Amino acid sequence: AWYFEGEALIQNHRRNVSNDGTLILKDLDKGDSGSYTCVASSPHGKYVWTGHLLVDSPINPNIHFFRAADVSALPGPPTKPLIYNVTENSVTINWNQNNKIGSSSILGYRVEVFSRETLSGNNTPRNSRGWVELAKRVHQTQYTAKNLVPGVTYMFIVRTENSHGLSGPSPISDSIVVGDDTNSLWETGVYSNNTEFRNNILTDNIVELIEATPIDAKT
Repeated sequence: AWYFEGEALIQNHRRNVSNDGTLILKDLDKGDSGSYTCVASSPHGKYVWTGHLLVDSPINPNIHFFRAADVSALPGPPTKPLIYNVTENSVTINWNQNNKIGSSSILGYRVEVFSRETLSGNNTPRNSRGWVELAKRVHQTQYTAKNLVPGVTYMFIVRTENSHGLSGPSPISDSIVVGDDTNSLWETGVYSNNTEFRNNILTDNIVELIEATPIDAKT
């Protein structure tokens, strides 16, 4: 679902959402400037991301415009990250490089992690949620994520970077819960094909009590 300035986006000949959920804007004018929010939903919850668009004259000397890189110049995404060496608070992932290098040499890889819980530790911004950048310009095809919280479900993606920009994301890794005995069952394949168990382990808390305010002595 798409929203413009907090209101449900109304589709017309200039604003259209394709079958895969992509928002396409045509014949833009300054009235199209504002915040655009995409809400992705599944049976396990939803996630929201907002981007801000500013439409201005291309001859405005006060704005420095950038041209997006040609997709053919970008590298291809890496393979699905595989999980190894799970400890109480860390996990090592590795992946393979895509054969598509793009129009410039590979500068490294960007590793991102997802959790519905608040992420913390030396590797993540404080109080971050959703997809968070763990590392960039990683030169090897493996990375160890440290300072993870036991009992929390994590998933990983990797992107390839060259001088023209970033690739699309790799396939999402299998979910992993550090400091949990069930991980040994994942590694031995006991649960690898169990859809019900996988769905359960992905269902973390998606609602958090931010503040409770007393109204009177009984409310």
